[in-house]
Amino acid sequence: MFENDIVLSKEERECLRMWFRQAIAQVEVEEATAAIIRDRAFFEGTESHRTAAVGRRRATRTRTGAHTRGVLV
Repeated sequence: MFENDIVLSKEERECLRMWFRQAIAQVEVEEATAAIIRDRAFFEGTESHRTAAVGRRRATRTRTGAHTRGVLV
């Protein structure tokens, strides 16, 4: 032990341990929230482009049905 160390009781050590766990959990929540916000901002920029392309896409119409296409190839 160091010269300046204070001897803590078992309850005090447990209290500090819980406090640090809670502080670490709070930091993890903040980091996850920041990552979600960052990802959402990235995807919002591309979403309008993606939905416009899907909106223009048309179904292919052939004489044969979808269930017979694999047989003919």
